[in-house]
Amino acid sequence: MALRYQVIGIAGTAKNTGKTTTTNFLLEQLKERGLVPGLTSIGYDGERLDNVTGLPKPRIPVDPGTVVAVACRCLPVSTAQVEVMEETDIGTPLGSVVLGKVTGAGQVVVAGPNKSSGLREVLEKLKKLGPDLILVDGALNRLAPMIETQGFILATGAARTADITRLAYETHSLNYLFNFPPASDNNRYSSVTLVTGEKRHQFNFSSIFTSGQLGEVIERLSVETQKIIIPGVVREELWKQLGKELMTAGISPVICVSDPIKLALAGSVGNLHRLFEELEEKGIRIEVNRPLPLLAITVNPFYPKYRFEVEDYEPAYIDAGQLLSAIRKVVTVPAVDVKQNGRDLMKVLL
Repeated sequence: MALRYQVIGIAGTAKNTGKTTTTNFLLEQLKERGLVPGLTSIGYDGERLDNVTGLPKPRIPVDPGTVVAVACRCLPVSTAQVEVMEETDIGTPLGSVVLGKVTGAGQVVVAGPNKSSGLREVLEKLKKLGPDLILVDGALNRLAPMIETQGFILATGAARTADITRLAYETHSLNYLFNFPPASDNNRYSSVTLVTGEKRHQFNFSSIFTSGQLGEVIERLSVETQKIIIPGVVREELWKQLGKELMTAGISPVICVSDPIKLALAGSVGNLHRLFEELEEKGIRIEVNRPLPLLAITVNPFYPKYRFEVEDYEPAYIDAGQLLSAIRKVVTVPAVDVKQNGRDLMKVLL
């Protein structure tokens, strides 16, 4: 059975939003279909109890044949038996990454590289072990290396916020930010660059982190500016300042960023969503050099409710049907509750 993707990520918007539940579900579905999964992580996950709330967390069960790439110190604390196939010099806080094949079923603690270069190398090595689909465990606050995947599933839910309206709008904004079109040409510039006809003006910085750097860019803008290429990060307040300058001056260039992660990590996704919609209304288009498709969204009604009288947490839930309905109304990709209609998630991959 051929799958549409070889490597996908799974990212949670917060702890307890169902990322591990989604991962476990996909592993079960791959097993049912006789497919071999691969598994690695950006950073660390897999603890038995949530280290904030103390509530049980699902771990990652793996079956024989699964191939994994994890930090070496994960193996002694995993119940799965793993035959090490290769040791690498890719470092993590829990030791160097090793690649192995599961020989005895059990649970695995997953920790992996936290940089794009490390994940890229790990994925190339994992592919050689022959998995049908590699799952990369991640989170919204450590999303940057996810650009090395072919797309990702976003796990969100009440643990992010129990306010359904607020959660739906944030999810809508993330859907928007990860849906910009690919660049019309190959703009692999390493520094901020202005394009005017055949002319290119390159600055000596790749990210706009200061108002001084932004000022240099603004001074060079003209109504003839056709494209602004920004390979690095721009903070939210500087995006707002740049947008204001463009709209006030009546300049409508294409703004090309390296990838949508740079936008999602720049500040409030809701604020950026509103700004970029306003820019697009003024004819200022946004493009990305390396798209990272948002493939699907999983929603989880669970959240840890704090009990002030005893100073601990208890499991609590918002209305699952209302949550799923609210999310589905504002996104353009499939949204599922894996415990209710999880098989719909596999349609994204087949």
